[in-house]
Amino acid sequence: MINELDDRPVPALKIFSASLRRAALVLGFLALAACSASRPPPLPQIALDRLPEGALGSQSAAGNPQIRKDLAQAMALRTGRLTAGQSLTMLALSGGGANGAFGAGLMRGWSARGDRPEFDIITGISTGALMAPLVFLGPAWDETLGRLYTNSQASRIYKDRPLANVLRELSLKDPGPLRNLIRELINDDFAAAIAAEHRKGRRLYVGTTDLDRQRTVIWDLGAIASSNSPDTVPRLRDILLASSSVPLVFPPVYFPVVHENRIYQQMHVDGGIESPLLIPGLLVDVDGALREMGGERPRLHLFALVNQQIEVEYLQAVEPDMVAISVATINHSQRSNLASNLARISLLARSIGARFNVQAIPPGVRLEKDSLEFDQDEMKLLYRLGSQIGLSPLTWN
Repeated sequence: MINELDDRPVPALKIFSASLRRAALVLGFLALAACSASRPPPLPQIALDRLPEGALGSQSAAGNPQIRKDLAQAMALRTGRLTAGQSLTMLALSGGGANGAFGAGLMRGWSARGDRPEFDIITGISTGALMAPLVFLGPAWDETLGRLYTNSQASRIYKDRPLANVLRELSLKDPGPLRNLIRELINDDFAAAIAAEHRKGRRLYVGTTDLDRQRTVIWDLGAIASSNSPDTVPRLRDILLASSSVPLVFPPVYFPVVHENRIYQQMHVDGGIESPLLIPGLLVDVDGALREMGGERPRLHLFALVNQQIEVEYLQAVEPDMVAISVATINHSQRSNLASNLARISLLARSIGARFNVQAIPPGVRLEKDSLEFDQDEMKLLYRLGSQIGLSPLTWN
């Protein structure tokens, strides 16, 4: 349940504790797992920088020439709209597991308010990657997005594994139900709709983490959807699954990479490991692409929808328990990383003259469930809260 701030104590073990205890158990058997688990052949050291088909490039604080080139081509297609005095709009959707219900509700409320932009660029990481294609296709998909977060429960996302399978699969959960959910959503017609928007110059990027190279990889879903490859739809599904695959909770997703006529496999997991938002390097590339347009530059307006809390108002003393201490440490680390990333983005946006607005789950909201529990009651309440905030004209002030 979600309640406004009050004086009731919240057991320190409520958040992440069940998953953390199971993870601790698995870590205790890592030596055995190393003996029993195997992986497909990884790329040789000399070829680690190679990318799978469909990956646009890796995120870099200094930007990425390939991504900048793609954005410049896209903006050339949008020139008529961009030179009409309107801003180039970019929406970044964060991770947050079941808390993505907040973002889904906010998008619905924003649509109902009547001034939701047709975003030129949309990015997503983790649960934000699942949301991004639906948001990209516009308000007509708000109902589907809402059902995704209000009708789903843990059993529609994962199944528990027996301990023997945990050691073999190197994950606590079987993501088969999530894979099926993605399969139901992403089909030929859905891919065709994304491709149609891509041809207009709009861009849809999501991020995964390449663990072998330890970098964030950016995928251009519109370009993949526009390809004539028979693997288009399966590739889109695998990318969304990979971006949502929290390490240890879900198994990694492997992508084939060709090197010297041999096929190797690259290990990808949740895109939110390095950064909760797919923004910093992209801002540099967007600014570079705008400069290449020449003439009067349209102004960039960046929106960050954070499916997490940047701050909380109900801190309390931590119990002298190993799991409680670990939970408090993880929570603090995640919020600190989120806050520092937003601060960096704000400074970067200011330096390039972009307008930057953030909306996150309010600090006074009490989240009593782990976001990986996918508690339906809490998700519905978050969805309603997001809808109310989305309807407010002060949402992005």
